[in-house]
Amino acid sequence: MKVDRAGPTTAAKRRRVSGAVRTRERGGVTRRRVQADSHAGAASLQRLFQACRHIFRDPGTVPAPDHVHLLRALLDRMRPEDVGLSPDLKFFSSTSVAAHQGRTPTITHTTIYKCPNFSMVILFLPRNAVIPLHNHPGMTVFSKLLLGKMHIKSYDWADPHQLPDPSASSCSCSSSSSEDDNHQLRLARLGVDDVFTAPCDTSVLYPTTGGNMHRFTAIDPCAIIDILGPPYSIEEDRDCTYYTDDIPYTHHRHHHPTADGVGGLAGVEQDEGRLAWLKEIDMPAELKMRSVHYGGPPISDNRASPPRTTPPPSFPSFLPSARATGDRSMKLDRAAVEEHVQVPAGAAAAKRRPTPVLPEPPAAASGPAVRAGVARRGQRSRRRRVQADNHAGAPAPAVQRLFQACRHVFRGPGTVPAPDHVHLLRALLDRMRPEDVGLSPDLKFFRATDAALGVPTITHTTIYKCPNFSMVILFLPRNAVIPLHNHPGMTVFSKLVLGKMHVKSYDWVDPDQLLPDPSSSSSSGSSSSCSSSSSDDTNQLRLAKLVVDDVFTAPCDTSVLYPTTGGNMHRFTAIEPCAIIDILGPPYSIEEDRDCTYYTDDIPYTHHRQPNGSVGGLTGAKQEEGLRLAWLKEIDMPAELKMCSVPYGGPPISDK
Repeated sequence: MKVDRAGPTTAAKRRRVSGAVRTRERGGVTRRRVQADSHAGAASLQRLFQACRHIFRDPGTVPAPDHVHLLRALLDRMRPEDVGLSPDLKFFSSTSVAAHQGRTPTITHTTIYKCPNFSMVILFLPRNAVIPLHNHPGMTVFSKLLLGKMHIKSYDWADPHQLPDPSASSCSCSSSSSEDDNHQLRLARLGVDDVFTAPCDTSVLYPTTGGNMHRFTAIDPCAIIDILGPPYSIEEDRDCTYYTDDIPYTHHRHHHPTADGVGGLAGVEQDEGRLAWLKEIDMPAELKMRSVHYGGPPISDNRASPPRTTPPPSFPSFLPSARATGDRSMKLDRAAVEEHVQVPAGAAAAKRRPTPVLPEPPAAASGPAVRAGVARRGQRSRRRRVQADNHAGAPAPAVQRLFQACRHVFRGPGTVPAPDHVHLLRALLDRMRPEDVGLSPDLKFFRATDAALGVPTITHTTIYKCPNFSMVILFLPRNAVIPLHNHPGMTVFSKLVLGKMHVKSYDWVDPDQLLPDPSSSSSSGSSSSCSSSSSDDTNQLRLAKLVVDDVFTAPCDTSVLYPTTGGNMHRFTAIEPCAIIDILGPPYSIEEDRDCTYYTDDIPYTHHRQPNGSVGGLTGAKQEEGLRLAWLKEIDMPAELKMCSVPYGGPPISDK
């Protein structure tokens, strides 16, 4: 038998190589993945903390609807990993029963952050654990079920302004077993009586509505994030009160034929199935709760410094890892998690390689080129840094979240976003970084110190476009100018992500006036628009009011313009090379009569101001308004405006 001498050696090498690969996969690669997930979790938790700090300005704050929408959106995207948890932990294992026979399960809670205005806590309920019916006096509470399955039953007072009156039998009925005035009955209306399984939407309760009194019963082991604004405080008369609801409504239903209600409450609906008498009780003796130190991703309370990005310490020892104990019955379902957070199909690939950025403009375009790819690709350290940034955003890419929000907000071409939707989109754009669309200040385009010869070329790329909205990025070289132009019937969000630019914008003084009147002259003093010297009807002047005339440096707040307000006509002038993200809803469309119109504003207001104070039909114009009023003249697209389009090469988005 002939033996191949190379065989054993090759096989041995393969075994050694295979072992080394497995070691790296179990060690370095796993470590990097956990570290990246931890970084992303820290960022999500930090954003939630910053939103709470912005919204809960004092202990008496009841969040406005747009603030409620923002916090719910942030909590709805929270994952167990964002606070250092995992279904792999033995605590959440379906085979581990926390409630032993004859024992009351202990509920554990940990405080992420607490101040006089709000607190962020996590509750851990073992199987069969119950948090009895309790209230939240003067508080707004956001609850997010991260893991597990539980039953919730909640109530609101039928008359939130009525206190129990021990002297009035019709208002509150004494318990048959006790005459203690502190244990009077009070009528309540059922809010929720249902079972919830994670992941599910965030619930919100308010001081008098939304189920201010609730009971939690864990069907499976549960983890819940609670945001309480303000937190409980005995000193400020916000102590927790417990109740029972085991007295049916019919037991004390008022039967007097002349009564106009139940329990003295006029006009209460006779829905007996949703009414109950609640009785105040002492804290149940069987309720067992303990507090543990929070060990998840840290948050930073320093407005000047970002949170630490080191991996969090292991969570408290009462939550051991299932993998460490050999219990593999509850492994993390990555597909389910990705479906919940709506990770795009390309996100997995993005975890393994640096996200591509914008390609270079065509060679025919003048001006500095917009580089495609990370500058100096030969430098491994820079490549590793960009790769780490992409990994941190991979679980829920910022550009994907922005796209989903736009799709939710812009339901049709005629949509003008509601205030809460405006707040949501502004909040998402305010947090957008250059890296979120594949850019970096290191790109040669943004490091150019010399102005381009001749007229610089403006480059634009389209991230996404549909009939309802578009997402684009504009690149302006140094000294580039986008002339004064309008956005007919559009709402536009603009975010300067890199660079420095001057913005000048106007709105029409009379937005309802569609066209100037070509038959009137500027000397008559009775017209609302003044004819130009050429008498060309298409070049009529129209009075506009200055809105913005300022310089902006990235990073800065997102600006918003509306169809008739907010500076619908604006001019951009790049002082330094700039990158701007624009959300246009709806986008320009010649077919739908939303073409772009250009203007000049070089005709001062005083040139056509009337002696009697009547300007363009507007009587009583103030003298000081002269500096903020101008006559705009429609012009053709300037011949010197040079623009080119390039394909988008940043992090992909999923339209599924």
